Amino acid sequence: METCGLIIDNQPENLITLRNKLRTIIDIKTTDNIEEAIEILKMNCNVAFLIVNINIVQYKELLQLIKSTYPDLIIIIAFSENYSKEEYSFNLFKELINSFSVFKIFHFPCDGFFIKNLIKEVLDKYQLMLTNRRIDSKSKEKGFISICSYCKKVKIENSDPYNQKNWEQLELYFGQHFGDGFSHGICPDCAEKHYSFKPKRKKENNK
Repeated sequence: METCGLIIDNQPENLITLRNKLRTIIDIKTTDNIEEAIEILKMNCNVAFLIVNINIVQYKELLQLIKSTYPDLIIIIAFSENYSKEEYSFNLFKELINSFSVFKIFHFPCDGFFIKNLIKEVLDKYQLMLTNRRIDSKSKEKGFISICSYCKKVKIENSDPYNQKNWEQLELYFGQHFGDGFSHGICPDCAEKHYSFKPKRKKENNK
């Protein structure tokens, strides 16, 4: 089953506009009420993101349900131009981000280029999450350790991979989890690369 996105908005023109702008990127499911949205989520285990218009009645209750039942779902909040700025204060945005782990908040109507780039960013995040989950699963089965392909930091077991605090230096990780200390040296390749020094090999005794 293909990955899809879900949009909840009680204004039909918004649903049509967003679906038309995103249909070349991903399959979009739309609804104008919370009850139907919950049913869609129950039937589709591969929903990558949810766009909720803030004018939906009881939208916070929906976000609370999603946070507890679908913690991997990426949430995006949209608000329409017919609302005054006072209703969307900094404190409200802060609550949405901190309490409900909202990924992005944007103003609707929006530019087609903007929304396409936003969804591409969301899908990249979703695929990274799936990749990390598969790695974690294999690590648990085979006793592997998850390590960053670039900086070589080690991810703490059963931790959130998106939080940089959960990635530790290799030496620190092994010292804390296995009690093994590290002694640093320089291999011949690095000695030549960083110090222009090429160590001579010891002569082997021929027997």
